[in-house]
Amino acid sequence: MMLLKCNKLLYILLFIIGIFFMSCSILLAEQGNSHSEKHMFYNANNFYKQAKYDEAVKEYEQILEKGYESGNLYYNLANSYLKEGALGKAVLNYERAKELIPRDKDLEANYLYAKSLITNCVAESKMPWLKKQVDKFYGQFTLNEMTVILSMVCALIFLILTVRIFLRIVGLKRYLLISVFVLILFLIAGSFSFYKRVSSLGREAIVAKKEAEAKYGPFDRATTYFTLYEGTKIYILSTKDGWNKIKRSDKKIGWVKKTSLEVI
Repeated sequence: MMLLKCNKLLYILLFIIGIFFMSCSILLAEQGNSHSEKHMFYNANNFYKQAKYDEAVKEYEQILEKGYESGNLYYNLANSYLKEGALGKAVLNYERAKELIPRDKDLEANYLYAKSLITNCVAESKMPWLKKQVDKFYGQFTLNEMTVILSMVCALIFLILTVRIFLRIVGLKRYLLISVFVLILFLIAGSFSFYKRVSSLGREAIVAKKEAEAKYGPFDRATTYFTLYEGTKIYILSTKDGWNKIKRSDKKIGWVKKTSLEVI
């Protein structure tokens, strides 16, 4: 009897913790924008409509320098860079926009178009079907949204377990246990996807120059292994003496100068 009471208290405590975690996640607030930044954004949009893309870029960049960012800001900046022919900067800012407005259809269309312009675009290596589907599903959400979703799933698991303790209907308790099992699988898959995205922060970069030579070693005299072209997305493995050890989407690894890349 004492053990049963302890289990009940434990489940209730875990449920409260889950609710607290979820509440904290919901309180994550986006940065606000001042009147002057709104005015600058309005001006930048007008420059874009007038095909003054260089002026539009300057206005958008100034807003970013003031510490304000949003998905629409990065998206408009990317469009301006694309119109200017700066493919690397365009892809870079489309990538940044995708982190904030991942479900925007116009963004997705323009991003795919920009990627189609990359010279010798490297095909991504194949991944297991299930992993691909998990990444595709959770890729629809921002990191903040994923935090809230996973917190709610966690809280729901604790709630079902708590309800199950007090239920006396055996058949219903079995269904609740199956529900918990499904939710745990959902939580595990989401946690792995969340960890993958968080661990890649500051590690993914875009080639900003027309061409960048990837060498076998971190020095100028090293033999060139392959060439990266403007707009190509890579993953940074390590850094040494002004060089980045990078991995291409097809798993090829080489050393590239830091100045050739811009971190997403």
